[in-house]
Amino acid sequence: MAAKHVAKPKRSRSDSSGSGGFGGDKSASSELKQEVACLRSELADAVQIIAELRAENARLRLLPEPASPPRLQSSGRFPRGLRQVSSQPLVFTIDDFVDAAMCEALLSPDSSTDEQAAFAALVAGELFAGQWGVNDRQRFNNASSSDRNNDASALVSYPSGLHVDTNNEATRRSVTMILYLTDVSPACGGATCFPIADAPDNDSAVLSAKALLKEGVTHTRGAVTAGGTVPAFLHEAAAMLEARHSVDDGAASGGGGLRIQPRAGRLCVFFSRTADGEVDPRSWHGGERLRPNIPDGPPASAPPALSAAEGSGSEVSGAVLSAVEGRGGSEEKGGGGGAAAVTEKRILTLFKEVHYGAGAGNVLAWDGQEANLGAFLAPQVSKQRQYLEDLAKVHAPFFK
Repeated sequence: MAAKHVAKPKRSRSDSSGSGGFGGDKSASSELKQEVACLRSELADAVQIIAELRAENARLRLLPEPASPPRLQSSGRFPRGLRQVSSQPLVFTIDDFVDAAMCEALLSPDSSTDEQAAFAALVAGELFAGQWGVNDRQRFNNASSSDRNNDASALVSYPSGLHVDTNNEATRRSVTMILYLTDVSPACGGATCFPIADAPDNDSAVLSAKALLKEGVTHTRGAVTAGGTVPAFLHEAAAMLEARHSVDDGAASGGGGLRIQPRAGRLCVFFSRTADGEVDPRSWHGGERLRPNIPDGPPASAPPALSAAEGSGSEVSGAVLSAVEGRGGSEEKGGGGGAAAVTEKRILTLFKEVHYGAGAGNVLAWDGQEANLGAFLAPQVSKQRQYLEDLAKVHAPFFK
């Protein structure tokens, strides 16, 4: 569009005291002619501006309408919506946190640290107000129903026991993000399970979980505890906790618990520490054994049929979030139906540790001035928890 027209100054006729009147002297007539010419020029400019405005209006009418916001699907899913599914431990899920292209890029053998850095930056930017720590770590996990240690006949079946994410001496770890890169059908197992999620304080398994943590045990099989074994006096506590989790279907023996089913692009966020910085005894978790996908019938030890609440993705304990069909791989022989497709599970896990910013020496060093490590970690952990709880409340109406 042309630059805005600047009106030319009008010229006024002289108020002659000479012969005056209509048809006065020549100077007055000349000034009148000049004024008429000026008005005609201004009129021409106005006509040009109007023409340009009409052309601009016509051009805008031809532009496509702006895209309307995505409408909620009948399933109730809200794209990229943060959903709280447990309070103890504090667990959230986000479906479609990354798209299919990002999943494929991360799965590619040619995947570089650029894709992993992009994922970490996305998590920090959208969920932690940009906060990140120098000790934040990522790890890929690949599992298959054909893995030797995933076979029910193996000496130690996959998964091996239950653990909390402060194991392997990651004492300052506060929150874990699991990004599922492949779909796994509920009939094929593979869910991430929290068997005592939201269980009451007097629950025998919760008491066992606390007893284990009190003695520094962070894995029920003792693989990463001092000496590589669980102390003898805690064997019963470890067995009690494991009894609430079945590697075949992930269900707690007495009902309840929480299962997060793998779905490509889904993010599971859970806190290993409570708001006061202490390890959450209800954050013990493990995975279901992967089973082959048998096309002619359900695999052996298949989980029971979903209840109405489970199938709808309800937030009640024991919910199975969004059942999806598994992706097939190579073939193996399965019971009851001939050839079965191998079930594969691929995840990328991001572990976040408390980080208070730059400083002299080790920025995560505990100087012992606080009464305990939990008190030292609590300020940041409590802020992280509150930030996500508030965000989930904002998104909650979209899941109704």
